[in-house]
Amino acid sequence: IGVEDLPQHIVASRGNGSKQHQVSAVEPTEDIPAHVPWTEAGVDLNGILEDMEKKLIIQALKTSGGVKNKAAVLLGLNRTTFLEKVKKMGGTLTSH
Repeated sequence: IGVEDLPQHIVASRGNGSKQHQVSAVEPTEDIPAHVPWTEAGVDLNGILEDMEKKLIIQALKTSGGVKNKAAVLLGLNRTTFLEKVKKMGGTLTSH
C-alpha cells in the first residue's frame, strides 16, 4: 500500500506527499506470556483480566492480613475502588 492509496485528506496532512511510504502489516508480538491461551481465534481478554484481577486482590488480602485498606494500597487503588471490585466479585472471592 502506498501513499497514493490513502485518502487525500491524510496525504495532504503529511506534507507534499511526493515520497513513497509503504505501510506494512503488523507482525504478531512474541511478548505474549506462555500462560495466555492465544489461539488463531484470539483470546478472551475480559476473562483473562478478570482472573488476574481476582488473583491480585486475593494476594493483596493475604499479604495485608485481610485488612482491606492495606490491600487497596498494595494494589495502588483507592479504598472505595478496591471495595467496589471486591463487591463485584461477590461470593467468588476468598483469601484462603
